[in-house]
Amino acid sequence: MESEPENILPPLLVNNPRERIEAQQISLTKILPKSPRKRKSIHKIIEAVPEPKPRFPLELSCFPHQMCFKLDQETVTQKLRLWNICKHTIYVLNCGMWDDTARLGASWFCSPHTRILVPPGFIAKITITATPRGCAPIPCATSAVQVALANKRDLVVGYIVVPVCVKFLSYRPPSFGEGG
Repeated sequence: MESEPENILPPLLVNNPRERIEAQQISLTKILPKSPRKRKSIHKIIEAVPEPKPRFPLELSCFPHQMCFKLDQETVTQKLRLWNICKHTIYVLNCGMWDDTARLGASWFCSPHTRILVPPGFIAKITITATPRGCAPIPCATSAVQVALANKRDLVVGYIVVPVCVKFLSYRPPSFGEGG
């Protein structure tokens, strides 16, 4: 007669061997402290306010540091070069011109209008084109080109502003009458 193989598993499997405890069996006196603790207040005088340090600092070098335009009758185009000198890739976005006084004597166009991915050590080029408008109402103007910087695609972390000095050679001072 053949013998049955021995069962090495126990006859009853129990997932939780502890006995069940009901909520009424738990005493709150054992859980809660007997007397509330008194906290000591500590007063420290902070001499220097700590400055936050960015996890991925943005470092960018631009050339020229200040752009100068002399506008007469012809369209003038200049390039702004931005070097990525940090250790990680950054995004650069041209935000256009600040201050509308330079727009009185010329039309301005900055390109490209899309994000530029700049790996470490590479250059991003932004082209600024100025087209003069006939006779300028002002002799000179100061404006700026704003550039947004980001570590990730849609998260702008910082801005760079490059000053733009404009001299309008087509300026004619207003003439007043003889009694003027």
